[in-house]
Amino acid sequence: MASQLQNEPHSNRIGILFEQAFSCYLSHEPLALTRAICRFDQIQSRIQVQSKTTGKTIGEFDFLFIDTLEKRPVHAELAVKFFLLKRPAMSNPEVMANWIGPNQRDRLDLKYEKLFIQQLQLATTPEGRQKVEQLSFEAARIQQQYHVKGVLFYPIEKAGTEINQLRSTLPNTINPQCSLGFWLEMDQAPAFFAGKAHWRWRLLRRREWIYQWETASLATGAAADYSPQTLSTGALEQALHQQLLQFKTPVQIVGFAKEDGYEAQRYFVAPTGWSETT
Repeated sequence: MASQLQNEPHSNRIGILFEQAFSCYLSHEPLALTRAICRFDQIQSRIQVQSKTTGKTIGEFDFLFIDTLEKRPVHAELAVKFFLLKRPAMSNPEVMANWIGPNQRDRLDLKYEKLFIQQLQLATTPEGRQKVEQLSFEAARIQQQYHVKGVLFYPIEKAGTEINQLRSTLPNTINPQCSLGFWLEMDQAPAFFAGKAHWRWRLLRRREWIYQWETASLATGAAADYSPQTLSTGALEQALHQQLLQFKTPVQIVGFAKEDGYEAQRYFVAPTGWSETT
């Protein structure tokens, strides 16, 4: 599976990377322990649907396929998102509109509406049913699925709050066991990093946001030292200053505690004053 992903066209768009990984999963998931037969068949992706009257695209199926175990066709929609809770709304994390993307254009409530009201309903429209039938799927038996991954980031002021308490305040549409992180602005960084001087860090490129990180040494069973790709706290602060000065958008980082070879926590670091512009 890893070799297949390496052969996929290179992209920095995490949505496309997630689609490639999901396609790889569909192509390799076995029907039984024998692994002789793949569970999923007739896999098709990114199928556009046009209006009968105007010819314009009205939607797109992320994936259509046959689940041979359930013996039915499936329409699956995918999303991978990272949302930050606006600082002025810290007392109202249960409101979906208070969670925004790092580019300040995305919002959790808008993504939810688009996914469940628009995208997942495409197969129920006349044009969607016609496209499904054209591709030899039974529209009347089609099952809708959604696969939504990502991380929600609370303001760093909430970092001392017990994790289950944070989970209890999430919007009721969100899986309470979802991954959580924290975000801070650059002027908060010196005080924050002072308490984590012994940590190692990795400053993530956008395409790396969807990876689960661990240090190379512990992954191979070697002694506990850190990969050269990780940074000390001091080096990380310098790198953040340079990147935020150049791009002026939040940067995602992952921290490794010395007693643990796996990532300990995700953070976004935003330019000073970023929250005032949300």
